[in-house]
Amino acid sequence: NSFRFETYENVVTKHHLGSQLDWKAGARWAFNDKLSNANTSVCSVRQIDEDTVEIVKRRDQNLSMGFRMLGHDQQGMYERVTINRKERTTAIDRMDANWWQPQPFIGRRDLFY
Repeated sequence: NSFRFETYENVVTKHHLGSQLDWKAGARWAFNDKLSNANTSVCSVRQIDEDTVEIVKRRDQNLSMGFRMLGHDQQGMYERVTINRKERTTAIDRMDANWWQPQPFIGRRDLFY
């Protein structure tokens, strides 16, 4: 079992929006964030249940030399936004890629409530 840097990145960070902001404002920001960039596109929208929606955004980027030669993680390839109306929460997951793993994995999660 080798040492992996992302083991120390997989942390859920919780953000309390306070009384000044509604949970819908956080959901709107999470959906619209980076959509105006030319290298960002929505690649998947899925309704998980009657109260939960999952939106996956893809960010086109050049793969770094560290990714190809050294096996370093390429951070932020995908971003998954999960909006839950019943719990009034929004989760933003940064999905990273690694040369040695066939599927993207969660590098960081921000939970707004």
